[in-house]
Amino acid sequence: MLEAVNEVKKLEIDLDRATIQCNNLNKKIILDEDQQKIIKEKLAKMDAILDTLKIK
Repeated sequence: MLEAVNEVKKLEIDLDRATIQCNNLNKKIILDEDQQKIIKEKLAKMDAILDTLKIK
């Protein structure tokens, strides 16, 4: 019985670690998406500037 309890505790620890890793990856994905959005906005501004230069 004690062996089963210890095994469950190990599984709970592994699950907690996996949850933390998953949360960290989700945070990284959100950060990457935010950075990608900023880059797209900067590129759009640069395109607009280039378009105005072409007109002149």
